[in-house]
Amino acid sequence: MITRLKAMIMLLALLSIVVNGYSQEEKKDKKEVVLQQLGEKKFTFVAQSMRPMRGGTRQLTTQYEVKVTADTVDSFLPYAGRAQSVSMNPSEQGLTFKSTNFDYVKEEGKKGRITITISFKDVSDPRKMIFTIYADGITSLQVTCNNRDPISFDGYLRGSQ
Repeated sequence: MITRLKAMIMLLALLSIVVNGYSQEEKKDKKEVVLQQLGEKKFTFVAQSMRPMRGGTRQLTTQYEVKVTADTVDSFLPYAGRAQSVSMNPSEQGLTFKSTNFDYVKEEGKKGRITITISFKDVSDPRKMIFTIYADGITSLQVTCNNRDPISFDGYLRGSQ
């Protein structure tokens, strides 16, 4: 009975080591994929929640995203907050726009954190998007506008097709 118990404990310990090693390897692989996507300027941010300046966090039930490629930023995000001026064109509501003239700055921080700052030259609003990307792909996005309150989004990175 005691030898069976010892064998069971040894088996559980071995299983724990194997699972932990696999988990560490998976995290390393994901980090490499994220770094490659950011270096190629080809990624998609998928928003899961938004945090307006006034009010609490709101979970998003629709697929909202920002697609970034080397030559285009295509944004489809909602907006909640105070605006100083509003377009009467329904296609310009929220943070829905396409930009082909922008600056892309990548900075590496502590613990594998990467900050991507995109400043737009051909879009009147927003002025800037700041992505804070962690090694596992979890991402925070801060949007600074000219005519609206700032807003933040939480989500993750998905590789662009």
